[in-house]
Amino acid sequence: MLSKSLFAAVAAVTLLTAPAYAGDANETSVAVHYGDLNLASEAGVAAFTARVTRAAASVCRPDDIRRLDQAQAFNACRIKAIVDAKPQMQLAINAARKGEAYAQAVTVKMW
Repeated sequence: MLSKSLFAAVAAVTLLTAPAYAGDANETSVAVHYGDLNLASEAGVAAFTARVTRAAASVCRPDDIRRLDQAQAFNACRIKAIVDAKPQMQLAINAARKGEAYAQAVTVKMW
């Protein structure tokens, strides 16, 4: 039987977003792994949130941030990706606080 810590070590949140500024029908995704974090602690939750925030910025990166339209679209995309990831993040955090394993990958889509 695999231990809860092993399940937690392989857990991931997947953000699936399509950059609104690019007009690209292709989807971009980033897996945000959190198995090494203690989501029962505030420090672990803060690190998890920072990882999701960086991942959202990564998938939403515009071609030219100096262009106002792309900068605005980047910000909107980044915020939406983070907001869309919150329910899955909360499931993982709640499971950790209950001492339960949460090893399921989840997907958030943004069109």
